[in-house]
Amino acid sequence: MWNRIYFVVIAVCVVVMSALTYYSWSWLQSIGAPRAAVEGYTYHSGIAWNFLWVSSVALLILANVILAKYQKSWAMWASLVYFAVFVVIRYFWLEGSFSQLNHSSGLGEAGMSWAPVTGVIICFAAAAVVIANQFLALRISEKMYPARIESSPDVELSVEARHTDARQD
Repeated sequence: MWNRIYFVVIAVCVVVMSALTYYSWSWLQSIGAPRAAVEGYTYHSGIAWNFLWVSSVALLILANVILAKYQKSWAMWASLVYFAVFVVIRYFWLEGSFSQLNHSSGLGEAGMSWAPVTGVIICFAAAAVVIANQFLALRISEKMYPARIESSPDVELSVEARHTDARQD
């Protein structure tokens, strides 16, 4: 059941994030006043950025539930992929288009954009958070629900030997 809930939530998040990303990009394609296009892009990309963070945290919480319930970590990695894809879209594509609009309309200076480097750093930081989260969740789970102590073959043999001796008597 939790797997299905996760699939529905991530599908909704992808659709909403795709719509917000497209809407932000559409402001950059505006043929009207460049200053209004920049303001519209900044406003809507800010909403998209906030939604990305909130939805990623919600997906990570659901992924922790799946990890605790089924001992499967695929949902954590799917959450990371979701986050990383939209970070890459924002920092490699949208920010480049935004910088180009600023330069072509005379609102900003031409120069090297640090947006791709920032995007890569954010993706690596998110991966570190997911790895640490998975490690902590598994350690807490092991502490709460320790594995059964398996008996050694010698102990099993001696138990079987006792039963055999009792039958012979």
